[in-house]
Amino acid sequence: VDSGRITEEAAKTHTRRSVLMRVLGDVDSSPEIDTEVLDTKPGDLWLLCSDGLCGYVEDDDVERILLRRHSLQGAVDGLIDKALSFGAPDNVTVVLVETQPGPASNTEPGDPRFAGSAATQPDEQEELSTARVKIMGRRRAIRRAQPAAESHFEPRVDGYLNELIAETKRRNRRRRLFWTLGLLAVVAVLLGGVALGYQWTQSRYFVGTDGQTVIIYQGVQQNIGSISLSSVAENTEIPLTALDGLERRQIERTLSAGSLEEAREIVARLGAVSTS
Repeated sequence: VDSGRITEEAAKTHTRRSVLMRVLGDVDSSPEIDTEVLDTKPGDLWLLCSDGLCGYVEDDDVERILLRRHSLQGAVDGLIDKALSFGAPDNVTVVLVETQPGPASNTEPGDPRFAGSAATQPDEQEELSTARVKIMGRRRAIRRAQPAAESHFEPRVDGYLNELIAETKRRNRRRRLFWTLGLLAVVAVLLGGVALGYQWTQSRYFVGTDGQTVIIYQGVQQNIGSISLSSVAENTEIPLTALDGLERRQIERTLSAGSLEEAREIVARLGAVSTS
């Protein structure tokens, strides 16, 4: 934006808007960072923030909150609340520094406020050390600095930034491929289980009746919804009325058989009873 290569509006949706943290965190080498030192005077207010704030809250709203502040902590809380209300991600970092006349103060820094996932992180405050650092940056709404000149290294890093973006896309594709293959594997296992289960049911037989005659059925006497797990294997043509009371009740309750031959043996005994 400072060098005039893109506009502020284009920066809000630019594919490189989040590349900075990739550069700082994903490479072993030390990247070259464009910096400048700005003069300050007592009464100046400096705002350092992540794009979780400036990417979602307009500069006019930020300026309004800062001008109406009663305290620095109140202004920080107001900025964070505003960003979160506009749907900002959980990485909303806001630091306010106000320069005051006189010697350096030994006042302890205020308690930080954490939002989103950072609020659940372990308390590492005791492990942190503080030191006086130079604040380098600019605040357009309070103190607009002169735009930086065309940085000498910008054209040289284009290929690297494009590679970072391409790598992010490749990671997303690999992630989608991983989840797709995982889903297909789960579906395949489920279908395989269903197929094996159905194959087992079709290896079973039972002798029953259709209300009129004795029937040998293949499968099991169960239904899955409207799907029957059994079908007619053989119609014996033996009338149910030809059986005595005990045999008829057994057939009505069905007699299980481990194979078709075993079912035929049961029917043969019933036939002998019906003709005796």
